Amino acid sequence: MKKIPSKSIMFAIPLLVATSAIANPFRPLENLDPVADGFNTNTVTGWFRGWEFTVAADDIVVTELGLNTPATGDTVMLELWDSNTQQKIASYGPVTTVANTWQYFTLDNSVSLTNGGMYTVGIFSEGTASYFYQNNLPGGWYPSGDINYQTMRYHNNTFSSWPTSTLNGYQYGVPDIGYVIPGPASAALLALGLFARRRRR
Repeated sequence: MKKIPSKSIMFAIPLLVATSAIANPFRPLENLDPVADGFNTNTVTGWFRGWEFTVAADDIVVTELGLNTPATGDTVMLELWDSNTQQKIASYGPVTTVANTWQYFTLDNSVSLTNGGMYTVGIFSEGTASYFYQNNLPGGWYPSGDINYQTMRYHNNTFSSWPTSTLNGYQYGVPDIGYVIPGPASAALLALGLFARRRRR
């Protein structure tokens, strides 16, 4: 068996720690069950359903968009909007839905969110598709902490556009995000690991 030089071991450990520290995104709604919590369902043509949130932490990076819907086989898009500029800043799809299942999809380009900024994550369907909806829900459906639920946003258009209408206290869709906060420690470890890899080439 080939012996690994001790210097390689010292540099390999920080790289593994850094990778694991930023690899697993936090998904605010993932452990919630819309069926168990009594959500209603609806099926319409041309719609956006989502929720708006503010950011209360530095260095939040969205790496995934997700959803949970009541039907299998619908085709929809996932969208992330900057509520202040009303500009779409990320999207993923088309997605084929799987009923009563959380599905998450990794973005080709991660999106950094601004502390104090306001954003909207949602599901858009230009055709006919089904979604969950409900209000007066358990607290977990209204995330707080790093991100804070503000309101539900929607439109009823067959084209992608900023959702101008709101319903306070509701969850419609339902969409979710996956995000990481690398932080200075993780960034430093990752940089150290990358430096070690360059040295070993």
